[in-house]
Amino acid sequence: METVLENDISRKLTLISELYSTHHYLEIQKVACLLGCSKKTLIKDIAQINEHLAVIQVHRTKGLLFDRSKGVNFHYFYSVYLNDSISVKMLYEILKKEPCITSLALDLYVSESKLRGLVDKWNAYFLKRQLRMSIKTKLNVLSLTGNETNIRLFTHYMLYELQFNQIYTREIRKDEVYQAYMAFISSQFQLEHSDHYEMTQSYFYVLASIYRTKKGHFDHNLPNYYSAVKHVETEAFSTWQETMMKAFQLPFTLTVANQLLHRYYLARYCRQTVLHYEIQQKTSRFVEVVLQNFTKLTVSDQLKQRMIKDLTVNFQYEPDVTFFLFNTSALIFKSQHEYYHLFFMELDAIFKENELKFSTIARKQSFHREMIYTMNAEINLAKYILKRPIVAVYLFEREEIIKALTNVLQMFFGDRIEIQRVIEPNLQLEQADWVITNYQLPDEFEQQRIDFQGIVTIDWLYRMDEKIKLQSLLRE
Repeated sequence: METVLENDISRKLTLISELYSTHHYLEIQKVACLLGCSKKTLIKDIAQINEHLAVIQVHRTKGLLFDRSKGVNFHYFYSVYLNDSISVKMLYEILKKEPCITSLALDLYVSESKLRGLVDKWNAYFLKRQLRMSIKTKLNVLSLTGNETNIRLFTHYMLYELQFNQIYTREIRKDEVYQAYMAFISSQFQLEHSDHYEMTQSYFYVLASIYRTKKGHFDHNLPNYYSAVKHVETEAFSTWQETMMKAFQLPFTLTVANQLLHRYYLARYCRQTVLHYEIQQKTSRFVEVVLQNFTKLTVSDQLKQRMIKDLTVNFQYEPDVTFFLFNTSALIFKSQHEYYHLFFMELDAIFKENELKFSTIARKQSFHREMIYTMNAEINLAKYILKRPIVAVYLFEREEIIKALTNVLQMFFGDRIEIQRVIEPNLQLEQADWVITNYQLPDEFEQQRIDFQGIVTIDWLYRMDEKIKLQSLLRE
């Protein structure tokens, strides 16, 4: 976790992240080394986490395991501990109020020197990420200055993460401002139930923009925003306008309204989305070439145009700032790259051939990511470029045990693997990607071996799941 967070919070979030991303026990001493703390400190951190919600199992010999039966994920704790962080609270207050150092120090129960130290940490972090923003002190007043679009993007992710558990429990739907915004958006754009995630994120962009506009900060990058002019006569806009004026004591003029609706969240749902012609042409050629690579595909013109629009919107409006402190997008790309790295290599070749260039690596990765999402959503790309690994069951066991094992494997893995009962070893072992066995195999099959000792446990299944590496799923 980033150094802007307090050491204990950073440690706890790193611990939870590591355990949540692993399906097996981690040794206590290895975890302590990873966190750079003593075993005693680690045990104390675990006790404090479990005091909030008992999700970490501690086994004297096996180590530590995240208990998924509690029904929470990493983001739940991420939100909890961000709300506990003095450093994050300070940034939130600066966004919302632009307070003087003295009053903010009193509100947060810290010294002014401590506060100035936190400001330095944030500024170092902004510089490291090249966000082109900083916290400035003028006449003892703290404010965020720099690239206005980046400030709004960065802080809206903060607001989203701070409120994540209210979203998770649906408490946010009771908020009057949220209700008015969602009613307005739903009335003006072609939305479906599946768009709730993006619309909720866009709501927090509106909040960040309201806080900034109220303090006199305007984003002059107007092409990134929808004009509210055509909406002012609608009842939904009037309700939203009245609610915002009441909640924020801010005259909700057209100038203000034109600073709120970011195209990145809404462009694909707008009836009259203006797409950059050159970008659309390049994306169109790109999609054509990709689809031509898969001869089995039959894609209608309507479907193809929808894919082109979705990808063009992402390519045109994807912002430079895409996360607060924890980059889930990078983790998603890393996971996708394991499954789809051959496909990504083909994409890169098409990028080069069609002269599709990206300003940053992050934006290129984002386009890769969205390409996978779009093609899986529209044409189930996975079934064309992935193949199921063949898992051969080759056992010296009673028939009931072999049948029971086969049923458990089918239940656990579903359609992700093809299970074959070995009848002719010489032929079937050659074809198999993995072999579950208690026989001694020839040396050439040892790399494919999954040892079976007569008992199926959830731990054994998870270890097997890890063994079936993602490259074995790639197409031949």
